[in-house]
Amino acid sequence: MTLKRYPDPSEGKNRRDTNDEAESGKVPAENSLPIEDSEGSREAHNRDLGCGPRWPENKVIQHIFDGKGNIRSDKELGSLSIRMVPNLNGRLVDDCREAAWMVDLLVGCADIARLMREGFFWSAADVLPEQGRIAKRLPAEWADSGFRHCRVWILMDRSHGDAPQWFASLELFARSFELLPRFRLQDLSPQNICEAVAWVPSGDVVYNYDCRSPGRNCNCIYDGMPLQGWWPWPKDEGACVAEVPQHARDADELAFPGPPLPVDHDETVKSWGCVIL
Repeated sequence: MTLKRYPDPSEGKNRRDTNDEAESGKVPAENSLPIEDSEGSREAHNRDLGCGPRWPENKVIQHIFDGKGNIRSDKELGSLSIRMVPNLNGRLVDDCREAAWMVDLLVGCADIARLMREGFFWSAADVLPEQGRIAKRLPAEWADSGFRHCRVWILMDRSHGDAPQWFASLELFARSFELLPRFRLQDLSPQNICEAVAWVPSGDVVYNYDCRSPGRNCNCIYDGMPLQGWWPWPKDEGACVAEVPQHARDADELAFPGPPLPVDHDETVKSWGCVIL
């Protein structure tokens, strides 16, 4: 049982209008950001790694909030993307087609290393209520997996007063519209995390976590230093980790959308300019 991987961005089919299946699915200019298609761009970098647009570009990542919650677009940021799925009695749902919902949390911050050192913490108290919405369109990979609706929350760091260190968009993908108003962010926890990846502003990957493939987990900044909060790995010895079915770990094809890091992980890390100890 295999899911389609993310479409190649060169195919020009990154998003689909689920309100009209007959339409081409192209997103109007005001709903998307142009992605530079040149060597060294984030999309080109991902393609070179063989992992495709695993974490699709999100218009929010190109902006930063000022202290009043207004959005500016005058600063390029690093990013942390976290994917969450239902956790049923300590076991993560291992096939997104069996999940009633999935969540993508996309975090923008000026200093990824600082976010690692200090830990990444967020709660429903960080939500900007006036920015919430229901998306009109879904990314094609979600629609292809049977999801039909998406609710979006915008969050901003409240712990640093007028100098927020991060902002985020949280997207809930659901099969049933009725789930959207009933879903509560308070019900999410780090035990729901199945994947996470982080970039520095240049677009270089510096962190990867995949609950199905522990051997591919990598932190190119702080190696094995335990990370606090919503960083899923590494954790202090004895920290509770969600159980993942063995067949999901061993599967040749991923049960969740998106390909893994390249098989030759050591060579890939070297290509990122990191030192192998």
